[in-house]
Amino acid sequence: MIQKRNSIIIPNIDQINTDQFIMSLKVSSSCFVCCLQDDEKKMIVALEAWDIHTQDEFLDITSAAKLLLQQSDILKFKIKQGIIIIDNSKYTLLPEVLYTSGEDQKYLDFNNINTFHEVVYSYSINKIQSKIIYSYPKGIENIFTPVFSNLKCIHLIDVLINTCFSINKEKENVLIHINGKRMDLVITKMQSLLFCNSFQFETAEEFIFYVLSVFKQHDLDAEIIPVYLMGEIEKESAIYGILYKFIRNINLMKHDTSILKSPEFNHESDHSITGLINSFLCV
Repeated sequence: MIQKRNSIIIPNIDQINTDQFIMSLKVSSSCFVCCLQDDEKKMIVALEAWDIHTQDEFLDITSAAKLLLQQSDILKFKIKQGIIIIDNSKYTLLPEVLYTSGEDQKYLDFNNINTFHEVVYSYSINKIQSKIIYSYPKGIENIFTPVFSNLKCIHLIDVLINTCFSINKEKENVLIHINGKRMDLVITKMQSLLFCNSFQFETAEEFIFYVLSVFKQHDLDAEIIPVYLMGEIEKESAIYGILYKFIRNINLMKHDTSILKSPEFNHESDHSITGLINSFLCV
């Protein structure tokens, strides 16, 4: 049901004070990705990715998580803090002034979000004075609670919004995150969130249609406005190629430089793990 895609662990990791380890664990319907940081040195010391092979995302992610706990090389360490990052499109954002406690399920129902066999949760994103309401498979937190002394669950959109705000505080920033056939697109300007949404696409042509539609909606100049890319995208891919035909200022996103990477991670694409690394700054 799960298959290890890659694993990088620095030499002599057992000699490090593991009481200072914190971990971000990204959970999606297709994979788990674990990133381990030495909080004392502010350095990434291990990375592990597992693909999930399942037909039912609602019932089987928790089963896959149990297997991950048994088979992972880095979940065996004592970890003082864990961050579970939920990576899905089952979320909505609502200004705090419009939010009513106890109505989370209703907000997701209004957006036609299926929460069957899932937990609905919400918390504040202070930077935009809004609540994020989202759902994730039941039991995920309970599975990992024995591993982490302290556990917090956040949504990937929170990480993307904070990352987008960090790029340039004076001009519009466009951030696109790719996970398989889903794109998350965030636009910020100064201290305002201008746009945030997720799109499913099948082809590169469908991908660029959504991007250009958002650019037109917000009157953004495709020749000038920079676009930053994160996640599962490489320069050789079809979606990168078609994006470059229409948007000239493209950048692969780098992680927050206050957190270091050991030399063993130099061959890892920075933009592919930026979300994991930057999640440490959201808690």
